Amino acid sequence: MATVLVINHDASLVLLLETALRRSGHTVISTGDGESGLQVVAQHAPDVIILDARLPGLSSDEVVRWLRHNPATKSVPVILCTTDHLLSGRSPAAYDAHLKLPARPNDITNMVNRLLIGRDSG
Repeated sequence: MATVLVINHDASLVLLLETALRRSGHTVISTGDGESGLQVVAQHAPDVIILDARLPGLSSDEVVRWLRHNPATKSVPVILCTTDHLLSGRSPAAYDAHLKLPARPNDITNMVNRLLIGRDSG
């Protein structure tokens, strides 16, 4: 179906996301920090990116700013993966969706699939 890039430092959450998305037929690539995430973006051109709000090194806001200013990635849907209290001070317009934790596997795959459909029809 689609290639999903998960940029998250929490190994247990990455495993949950990978399992849910692979069961839905998606290819999943994961990395634990923003800098390596941007390298993966350049190499693999993911269809959707799930981005941790608390990344080591390059912050999620810096990553999404880079993605939005790059012509090759500005239209790639980005899901911010976090708890509600970490949303304050963020620009909601920079992200296409917010995955509130804890999340059920169906919520994850439904959100990714909705963004893919929206991107394909837009």
